Amino acid sequence: MSYKAFICKPVFLAILLFFIALFFRTFWLDKFPVGIVNDNMIFVLNARAVFLTGHDVSGQWNPLSFAPIPDEPAQAEIPYTLMAPILGILPSSLFSAHIFHAIINSFLVVILFFIVLRLLGKGPAFLVGLVACFSPWNIFFGRSAFEASLAVFFYTFGFFILLKTTRWKILWTFIPLALGFYTYMAYKILLLPYLFIISLYTWSQIHNRKYTKQYVVLFLACIALLAGFLFALKYQNTANRLGELSFVSSAAINKQVNTERQLAIQNPFKEIVSNKAVAILKDSIAKYYGAFSLQNLFIDNEKTLRFHIYNHGYFYYADLLFFILGFCYLFAYKRKLWLFLILILLLAPLPSIISSVETSYAMRASLYIPFFHIIIGTGIWYSLMLLKKGNILIPGTIIIAGIYTIFVGNFLYTYFFIQPIYASEGTAFSARVVARYVALANEEKKPITVVVEAPKILYKDFIFYSNSYNRETASHFRNDFLRHTYAFEFASFRTCTDTKTLDKNTTYIFDPGAGNCQLFKDSNQLLTIAQLSDSGTIYSIYQDVLCSPYELKPYISHLTVQDFSVEKLTKKQFCETFIIDYQRK
Repeated sequence: MSYKAFICKPVFLAILLFFIALFFRTFWLDKFPVGIVNDNMIFVLNARAVFLTGHDVSGQWNPLSFAPIPDEPAQAEIPYTLMAPILGILPSSLFSAHIFHAIINSFLVVILFFIVLRLLGKGPAFLVGLVACFSPWNIFFGRSAFEASLAVFFYTFGFFILLKTTRWKILWTFIPLALGFYTYMAYKILLLPYLFIISLYTWSQIHNRKYTKQYVVLFLACIALLAGFLFALKYQNTANRLGELSFVSSAAINKQVNTERQLAIQNPFKEIVSNKAVAILKDSIAKYYGAFSLQNLFIDNEKTLRFHIYNHGYFYYADLLFFILGFCYLFAYKRKLWLFLILILLLAPLPSIISSVETSYAMRASLYIPFFHIIIGTGIWYSLMLLKKGNILIPGTIIIAGIYTIFVGNFLYTYFFIQPIYASEGTAFSARVVARYVALANEEKKPITVVVEAPKILYKDFIFYSNSYNRETASHFRNDFLRHTYAFEFASFRTCTDTKTLDKNTTYIFDPGAGNCQLFKDSNQLLTIAQLSDSGTIYSIYQDVLCSPYELKPYISHLTVQDFSVEKLTKKQFCETFIIDYQRK
């Protein structure tokens, strides 16, 4: 076999795509993102506990329960188990917290390649793979421990198995769909409609209406899965999350209707036009439209800080042009595939629409991400075919590649050099700084107390970032979480209510924004753990004994990439970088 023939083989192209994707998802992964938001910390810390003890950190839950962890916000049931081998073997760090998602997201690129290879051929498949490799959404979520990227992979993998299997092997599809079902709460309501759409397409277009019996059995198995989940709800705290499944907030709708009626001039149509049904319809349409907003997708995505990429959409500007071209090509030449993809795109925002808590698309509507990639990659391939017909393939390819190089470079610059400062609190970076300060105090055997409204959250951050959880300490932490008393060695984490008096030999970290706590109202000579973007106070340090001897700055400045290896900094480096003294000049 010639070298040229070898590098064009699908397996080689798939491997190439995987390693390209993996590089961009693991480069500086020990530093960026700069922290772990609480929702994700629940996953990573308990995944380590599952590996070492077979239970969560409180010892109340085990992976075979297929239920959310007690005493935590109701979240997906199995990410802990999936992540456990990596987080159990590697030391606790940003890298170990995120590497599993980086690998899975890189495999998503490969799965998309093989799906499009089956549907459209090698050329479109490779271009779709490249689109997925460099996708802002894929890179952003492929480097984070959010469960949505895992669910996207499993649901997409389910479609791939349907495309590749025949006869009773079709039932293998149940495994990735079940994994996706138990990996992300929002995807539970998508299971049956998604299965119906992908089954209808593969049954009619791939299997030529054969294997009906197998498809029926697969569908019944997924119905049984959903029924079992619904039956078990009354024994789980998942029911609290299902209370969020409403097209709108009843209170908000009532207020909207009352306001409209009060503002309206007296007329006989007031109650016909201004009522709950009309208000719900308007609100639902607005939410659905938002999922396809060009502003969110291509310009500047939603403002929820933990999902927001500074001044950037989840796709590139050029993707819009190639989406239109792919849309037109598929409509003209692959009508049934076009219809299938459009149905998936229309289905995906459903979890965003029926949530009454907040309107968010980055994760809840994420199922449409890989199918957007398919259309965009097909559009790039079609444009290249048009350029080939015009005998300008090479210069056209260079121009397209150059445009994407600029866009990708701009995104990577934003992600690595602006995002860490701009969205530091979207990843709870200040909690990481608190954890490092407490760990240093522990190392020097100096008493320290963290006084906040939710001590459990910061305690988990401290345990993880200080790499304190192991087989020897597991029982200590289990008892702490069961008793709701959080202390380790010389450190304790308490509420203001539980802190009766201040000890002059103890350092205190507290949240000055918690106005109902009067313990520190007369405190002075405070040091500060500040927000990176504007040096505004997030936590104050009272009776500091660690950092005062050093040359502290009056504001955060001159941060470098290496500064975000927080746990590796010396005490002097850490203090002079992240602890500020407003009184210093």
